Amino acid sequence: MVIEKEIYQKILSTFPSVPPEGGCILGANDDVVCSFEYDSGFPRLDMAVYMPNVEFLNHVIQQWASKGTQFYGLAHSHPYGQQSLSSSDISYIHTIMQTMPANIEKLYFPLVFPGEEIISFVAIRHQDKIDILPDNIKIK
Repeated sequence: MVIEKEIYQKILSTFPSVPPEGGCILGANDDVVCSFEYDSGFPRLDMAVYMPNVEFLNHVIQQWASKGTQFYGLAHSHPYGQQSLSSSDISYIHTIMQTMPANIEKLYFPLVFPGEEIISFVAIRHQDKIDILPDNIKIK
């Protein structure tokens, strides 16, 4: 994933350390992440899980599309030390990819460790199969 340096830094500083689960959508122009919209989602007091506000995020995606910015993925935070996707994360990524139009072959699903780092994963569609792989981040 290629991301503008300013956006990378803003994501790290926007996500709160507590609670550990918040999220954002990523927007790109010319395959470079140049926008994001933070979403605290719907709070769950019984578990640390990010439940996105889909209606709000879909509205932002429509606004971006009218300006030529494409939806590029969904990031969410994890507590430091949990640097891999959970089984729930993987299941949700599959759900998102299966609902996307066929022309969307890949999306990015980074994990954010507030104030520390971002670790990227990419979901790639190959006909009926979806691979989720670690991905390098290139800061532009």
